[in-house]
Amino acid sequence: MKLNFHHENALDNIAKGLFAVADAIRKNNKSKLTLTEIRNSWELVINEVEKHNSKLGHFLESSSPKRFHNQILYIAIEGAHKFQIRTLEKDVQFIEDSVYKVFNHVVNVEFKQEK
Repeated sequence: MKLNFHHENALDNIAKGLFAVADAIRKNNKSKLTLTEIRNSWELVINEVEKHNSKLGHFLESSSPKRFHNQILYIAIEGAHKFQIRTLEKDVQFIEDSVYKVFNHVVNVEFKQEK
């Protein structure tokens, strides 16, 4: 099949777009997200979660980011019941997506119950 000028132009534009996405990913990976940044903006994450799932947002209100290492964010939930921890763990992808929306970084989330 022979491509005409319009097809070649469209393919060039797609390739340019893919290269732009790859460059953005490389730049994103070069900038380091810190625990301090996460702590300072934690309310934004909770608000993002609450927009779509008020129950999860409510569970996160008593939470605090405790440690961030190797792209894993460890979150402590003060006074949480096992049911709350299980619910958060079950919906962890949703929470990770909310973290991504706020910080533009892929982060894995793990929870720890604190008394």
